[in-house]
Amino acid sequence: MGIGGFIYSSAATNLYYDCMLLKLLIVITTILFSSSSYSATDSQKRDGPVRDELLFEKQEIVLAQAELLVLDEGVKSALLKIKENLDSRQFHLNSFLFLAKLHERVGNNSRSMRVYYYAIRKMHGKELLAANSGDHLETALKKMPPPAEEALRVYIKIAQIYHQMANKGDYPTNFTPRLMNLSLKYYKICQYYKYQLPSVEFQMAQIKRQQNNFIEAINHYWEAKELLEDNQENREQIDMINYLLGASLISAGRRNAGAEYLKNIHQAKGVSTSLQGYANDYLDALSYEFTMLSATLSSEYSSNYFSLSETELDALDPATDASPSAWFDSLYVLFYYTSQSYKNWSYSVSATWNETKLKDDSLSNGDSRSIGFSSDLQNNTFTSFLLKLGYNYTFVAVRSDLRSATDSRMKKSYALQGLTPQLTYISRSGTTNFSLSLTSYHYVNVDTDPPIYRTYSLSYTPFSISKYFSPSYSLSYSINDSEIDYTNDTINLSFSNHLALIRTLSLFGSLDFLSSSNDSPNLQSDNYTQYTASLSLNYITPISDTLTASLLTTKSLTMPDEDLEGDHINAWTMKLSVSYNF
Repeated sequence: MGIGGFIYSSAATNLYYDCMLLKLLIVITTILFSSSSYSATDSQKRDGPVRDELLFEKQEIVLAQAELLVLDEGVKSALLKIKENLDSRQFHLNSFLFLAKLHERVGNNSRSMRVYYYAIRKMHGKELLAANSGDHLETALKKMPPPAEEALRVYIKIAQIYHQMANKGDYPTNFTPRLMNLSLKYYKICQYYKYQLPSVEFQMAQIKRQQNNFIEAINHYWEAKELLEDNQENREQIDMINYLLGASLISAGRRNAGAEYLKNIHQAKGVSTSLQGYANDYLDALSYEFTMLSATLSSEYSSNYFSLSETELDALDPATDASPSAWFDSLYVLFYYTSQSYKNWSYSVSATWNETKLKDDSLSNGDSRSIGFSSDLQNNTFTSFLLKLGYNYTFVAVRSDLRSATDSRMKKSYALQGLTPQLTYISRSGTTNFSLSLTSYHYVNVDTDPPIYRTYSLSYTPFSISKYFSPSYSLSYSINDSEIDYTNDTINLSFSNHLALIRTLSLFGSLDFLSSSNDSPNLQSDNYTQYTASLSLNYITPISDTLTASLLTTKSLTMPDEDLEGDHINAWTMKLSVSYNF
């Protein structure tokens, strides 16, 4: 220690002694003054509250003396002194808190915990101490009366100590999860009673992140962020949470969303230099390879499988015509791989297999199979911009005729391929995507050159406003210039929102508006307006975070142009899926 440090340390010690002596003097003076204010006769008439007050003041003197002894003679002398308050007729919380800190100081966390547990039993009862984490704890919390703030101080202290014990690494590795869960238990108690909520939510997120439960960690980070956002003085804490949100999103497999959060921090004004450095380091670390394989089994119902109008539906004969509704099952398999970064360049490839089979074998051309491949080349050179070039190819085959006894094989129907350059702008508020897709369809037995569909798209996704409102907006315009002198174009507007109901349950909804027009007199059926609403309920199963179930329902209404004869086309679909990521 240098001379300046020694002088500072000595001055601090002397100041501490002076404060403690002053505290001791004030307490003693108060007791002497109180004692001199009563005669012997008055002493006999004193009631219980007066005696309790005097006893409390004496306990404060003992506590002050013990605090002085820590610096003067050491922990052992302070322990002997503070024990004078432990066998008293009145529970003195500050003495027990001081005793617990003494045990912490010498590294005896088990004794410290026993002291805190004793304090909880005195102030709030033993029910929550005995309750296991989970449903048992929630049931016990509902039965217990609200504790005093002093008890909540002890609960949060217990949670902090367990978390520190888990992080120190002084215990066997297999004991660390137990310590983490104990810490979570006492943070949950504080969360239930809304005590120091921003700090509690943040610490719970940290623990969940250490347990690799990134989905729950993200939800807790969101809660902490919402609680802090009302006060601009919390800007630095919010920036830190945004950083941790980005890191957790990446760890949860949402690589692009996480990178957007981190880039937002890296370029933002007012963010601390160290935090920007952390974000930049994390972005640089995104050079690792990522591989995913997922499989989805689905069962889907369509009320109007052949897209019949209302007039056509009314004209169906139930005795001879097939039902307009249909059930079909599907298997969807996805393989995804993203490479390491090489001098700000990276690429990703994916392959898909989708097999669909109608449950009613009497329907023709029902079964289908598609095999797809796509790849992206991405450049991360710029802080505010992300450049990407994508290519995709999909091969589609259908069953020729299920009613045929001689030929029911899958036969190629068409193939499509597309090239999509994309520019993503990352601002402090969110991301804006500009893209141009060039897509061509190659149909079987069609000799003419396939038309090229050009689609211009603009979408905006703000950084999550809250876990209940995470919207996205998009606008696209597609045009097809045919060689046979007609033009077909469509405009598509879309709004979607992601709603996190609870940790394991989320809701995704979207509204779409599509307008299609065609200037060919022979293709006037392509002039229509379509409205679509969909709602998807997604559930993370308790078996594994990678096993999810979802229920999707979609309602669409197609309205032909007023100049054409024809009715509206109504369709409703329901799809139940189970997915597993390997």
